[in-house]
Amino acid sequence: MAQAFALLPGISRSGMTISVGRSLGLSPDASVRFAFLLAVPAITGAGCYELLKMIQAGGEVGFGLLPAVVAFVAALGSSWLALVVLIRIVRRAGLWVFSPYCFAVGACALAYFAWT
Repeated sequence: MAQAFALLPGISRSGMTISVGRSLGLSPDASVRFAFLLAVPAITGAGCYELLKMIQAGGEVGFGLLPAVVAFVAALGSSWLALVVLIRIVRRAGLWVFSPYCFAVGACALAYFAWT
């Protein structure tokens, strides 16, 4: 249910899951790890869906295997590094450091949609 609140402007899916995990008594590390483990099925599903679309289109993607592997490794490495940094921030400062960003993005999104 916590992830459903991420449909609101400025609310992060992972941030909401982490917040609810913390309010239910999980440690900061466990909350962050759980929130990002929840993304694995969605990411895997999206990847499988895109692969299926590519296969149905005849496999023509416009790039070779080597660039795809390099991109995958770069994305994997940068994601891992971002999670390490996020866990350190949550351990040291908590989640409150992200709240100004969430409020600002939410306010901007609400203003944008109110005037368009």
